[in-house]
Amino acid sequence: MSNFKLNYIHLCDEVSFSQEGKLSLIGIFDVINVINTPGSLIKGYLVCNFTVLNKALKAASINIVINNKKTEDEVVRIPELKVPIPEEDKLIPNRPRVLGVSLQLVNIPFKEKGEYNISVVANEEKIADYIFYVNQIKTEKVVN
Repeated sequence: MSNFKLNYIHLCDEVSFSQEGKLSLIGIFDVINVINTPGSLIKGYLVCNFTVLNKALKAASINIVINNKKTEDEVVRIPELKVPIPEEDKLIPNRPRVLGVSLQLVNIPFKEKGEYNISVVANEEKIADYIFYVNQIKTEKVVN
């Protein structure tokens, strides 16, 4: 039996939370355009949310890895995140317990254009694979 169920996973430009806890995502994308390769994602956010199905779980160890799909080279490995799982909501009985991750990504290097994958694993259980693409765009050289 699975301990978690993915609700969503996104790459986006900005993330914010209101005082009430509402999540706002700006600029959801699955393509990173670079002028040159190697190139990099200067700044972005990885946001994911999943339901905790196992009522006995009190904590989760979350591992996130970004890799090149073709070569399987690891681009970045986020240090393991140890996260407490919230208890059942006393105001809303039987509401599913959810766990969310909002992670700022800065200066992520990409050696080549192509297909990449973000893998999210919680307590050694794969929760999500998110496919995105790095695309090299052509620019006209301008003389000033």
